[in-house]
Amino acid sequence: MLYQRCPSCRQYSPIAASTCPNSKCQSPLPRTRRVIVIRFRTGPKLWAWKTLGRVSIEYAQKKLFEIQEAIAEDRYEVEATRTPTWGDITERFIVHLEARQNRRYEKATHLFLSRMTEAWGADHVVTKLHILNIQEFIDGLLRLGLKPSTTNRHLAAGRAAWNYALPDVPNPFSRVKAIPENNLQTEDLSDDERNRLLEAAAAISETLYQMVVVALATGLRRQEVAFMRRDGFDFERRCVDVTVKGGATRTVLLGPNVAVMLLAIPDNGTPFFWVSNRTGQPYREGLRRTWEKAKRLAGITRPFRFHGLRHAAACEVYAQTGSLKAVKEFLGHAQIQTTERYAHVRSETMRGIADVMDGIVLPGVLGGGGAHK
Repeated sequence: MLYQRCPSCRQYSPIAASTCPNSKCQSPLPRTRRVIVIRFRTGPKLWAWKTLGRVSIEYAQKKLFEIQEAIAEDRYEVEATRTPTWGDITERFIVHLEARQNRRYEKATHLFLSRMTEAWGADHVVTKLHILNIQEFIDGLLRLGLKPSTTNRHLAAGRAAWNYALPDVPNPFSRVKAIPENNLQTEDLSDDERNRLLEAAAAISETLYQMVVVALATGLRRQEVAFMRRDGFDFERRCVDVTVKGGATRTVLLGPNVAVMLLAIPDNGTPFFWVSNRTGQPYREGLRRTWEKAKRLAGITRPFRFHGLRHAAACEVYAQTGSLKAVKEFLGHAQIQTTERYAHVRSETMRGIADVMDGIVLPGVLGGGGAHK
């Protein structure tokens, strides 16, 4: 039989229950990301429980059938006492990702976990996976030349896989500190670069140009721009409702020119502003080649992602306002600590400040009169 565990009081309840049966708790039970537990008979009047973690019902039913089959063949005791290995963790997590049908995330996570498997082996018992093993693996990635952001994604993948497969076991990945990241040096745009990029995008693809304009004007992420819906657009109020990172909905204000541009985009028969001619769905990876072509045409040879448009927009807002709170609201950050990475000023802004201060302190010299005698 299948049961689920209450996240508040940790009491078990039938899988179909919607609220915790504990009279002192009665919390609503989640329908997704719930910890599933199986109960099965091991002998006359003998029952056993096994926590599977955050798995799908289909996987739990399959596991229950395998255990019952092992009991019938009198080999369950050996399997039940076996300590989970790193291979068990990765296999369970990949099955979970396949059910989510997020191909891009699944592919990247599979690569990250397979690199860890190469480092310490699929048969490595989880009780012997120490923080030093993980730190050595992270240091090795940095020696190979991987960026801190990519290295941190490996760490996040391992942490997520462990939390999913072994929710009740302390996670060693959580004890490894993330590598400090600072990508803003290469992901800001000068005024000249921004103008050249817009001209290049317009010359290559109207769709790319429109998406770049929206990204620069709103600071939205690529996926948020790609999945913008017509039914969320309000021309009169000059705003659009966007599904942002984490699945929440945020209302984003638009300037008059961007609102007019969106209003003029022809209806493509879908709820979205832009769709691929090949798939009829919003762009996921289809614009990557076009984006690279636009960068070459604009003369931007350094690494610069589409996501860099969000950073460039944030830097421009900070340069114009000098307010981290304004940048926080513009980007939709939940915490000001996330926004503090944008608290730098461009060199041309500092030159302007230096000139202003120079004129205040030595006004006669700037005017040619010579204030000091």
